[in-house]
Amino acid sequence: MTARTSIGDKGSYAVSNPNNSSLNASSEPSDDRTITSGTMNITGQQLPASDVLNVGGNATVNIRNGIEDNLTVGDNARVNLTSSVGATIHNVFGNISIKTVGINQLDLLTPGRGFHGSVHIQNSGILIGSLNGFSSNYTLDGGRFYNTESSGGFDGQTEIINADVLGHGVFHMGSFHAPFGKMEFMKSVGPQQTVSMEGGFTGYSVMQVDHPEKFRAAVDWQTQNSVIDLNGLVADSYSYHDGVLDFFHGNAVIDTLRFSTAGFAGPFSVAQGTSTGGAGVEIYSSGTFQSTSIPHGSDLPLHT
Repeated sequence: MTARTSIGDKGSYAVSNPNNSSLNASSEPSDDRTITSGTMNITGQQLPASDVLNVGGNATVNIRNGIEDNLTVGDNARVNLTSSVGATIHNVFGNISIKTVGINQLDLLTPGRGFHGSVHIQNSGILIGSLNGFSSNYTLDGGRFYNTESSGGFDGQTEIINADVLGHGVFHMGSFHAPFGKMEFMKSVGPQQTVSMEGGFTGYSVMQVDHPEKFRAAVDWQTQNSVIDLNGLVADSYSYHDGVLDFFHGNAVIDTLRFSTAGFAGPFSVAQGTSTGGAGVEIYSSGTFQSTSIPHGSDLPLHT
């Protein structure tokens, strides 16, 4: 492996141009490249799958029709993906931004605990892949997200999905060692998705659903310290049967929440209002030592 530092003050350039390398030489397999300023353009397989590109400072990397590009991104760097497949971005620190145009495959992750910062993804097309990590806050804005396997809330992370979620996949929801973790769905979530509520060691995690009528994912209740907030849901009673929570207004079913769990890891209760005191319904862990810190309103009555 050869370490190569890109010379950012040469402006916008292609990654394949040897004149823009600190070694002023052509690349070799398994190169470890770094760029901290300027703009690098990558098209097709110009960055071999065996190479690692470290992007930092205020650098920008544009990838068009990329194939299996592997990036480590930090500071205030920006990555623009257009119609690329198999991209992997490791967010190690800082506040990075990603723009996706067309259809893109991306796996985003924080490589370990103790890394803090934020990632903002502006998606104007279809994004396929996963968003995983600890501590760093993730926001996905726009387009459609075909989630495969993502996580949120761990070590105090907040993950906001402001996109329609489609396809077959799972979201792992927890808090790990933090007192609080959160995942928010601002738009629709399809019926082939599952949210696995996994809680944490001492704190609790919150899944916030902004449009309950558009949330069709199944919930896997593997937790003793978690919350589901169904914002704005106006219900005056509920019933539970065959893995389904039905919410009623009068005698009319106005919404349902589907569980995939065969036997619950911990008991739950249903309350009027959300965990933040707003309008809606809260489903929260109850009856265990771990759940004593969870805020909740008065119980919603069972439907009779």
